[in-house]
Amino acid sequence: MSPFSSSPSPSPFAVLSTVLGYLVAQTAANLFAATRRFWRGVTVNYSSWPAWPRWFLIMAVVLVSVLYPSRVAAAIAIPDVNRAWTLPEPRGNQLVLTLPFLMKYREQRGIGAFLRDYYLAHQDVSHGLFSTDDISVGFHCPNQPTGAHGGRGCADENCVQLTTRVWLAPFDLGVKQRVELLFQPAADDPRFLEIQIALLREAGEANAWRRISKAFLADLRKQLLIWRSLDEEAQSHYGAKLMVVETSEAGQGATSAQPAAEGGSTQMAARSRPLAARRAGRLTRASRSRMRA
Repeated sequence: MSPFSSSPSPSPFAVLSTVLGYLVAQTAANLFAATRRFWRGVTVNYSSWPAWPRWFLIMAVVLVSVLYPSRVAAAIAIPDVNRAWTLPEPRGNQLVLTLPFLMKYREQRGIGAFLRDYYLAHQDVSHGLFSTDDISVGFHCPNQPTGAHGGRGCADENCVQLTTRVWLAPFDLGVKQRVELLFQPAADDPRFLEIQIALLREAGEANAWRRISKAFLADLRKQLLIWRSLDEEAQSHYGAKLMVVETSEAGQGATSAQPAAEGGSTQMAARSRPLAARRAGRLTRASRSRMRA
């Protein structure tokens, strides 16, 4: 049997092997007894006590042959997203942890765009594991503390930062949290990046938030495994897509800043006109007083 069998336990196969072997032995004994040439004077007792040790021996051989390869396969295989794992204890309303996922620096833009599109697809939905809103992608400096954003002036290469607000299912519990994904150099190997995720509870009961947040994090780990299955062309497409989003957001920021500057200059001009009028009025009154004198 393959070590990757989906059977919950190998014990049924051991029982089947024992029963089938017992039936084969009975069938062979009956065939030999029918010949009466090679089986003359032999009587088979199927309920004798020596049969029981042989049954247990067959079961043990089947169990060992299945359990050992399964154990070795589980040790070298990539852990499944459904494998049990424990969350760290939250500090107040905040839960911070590092996901067991490493990426290269050139992959971060593609992964950021991939996750952004995934969370955008969950906006304004009333089914599934969660619903999202206020999704934004930015950059932060890995050489600064978490939460300090340096922009493009940093000495090190900027890392992707994704933030969103998430409502967790079941939605009638009213659990809402702020999610922040920070891509930063790995502590064990700075040549790669790891993902630090911070969950900030904004509404809902604390125990329910901690319990159902595990499903949200497991879904995130599943999406990262799906990213690994994409071909190089698809990953490059997402990387270019994030650059387009970054350029469009920068253009919108510049466009919004220009009317603000124009509005500021208009207000300054409007403020300067009454001041000039008051000065002109004072000069006129002074000249009239001189003429009267």
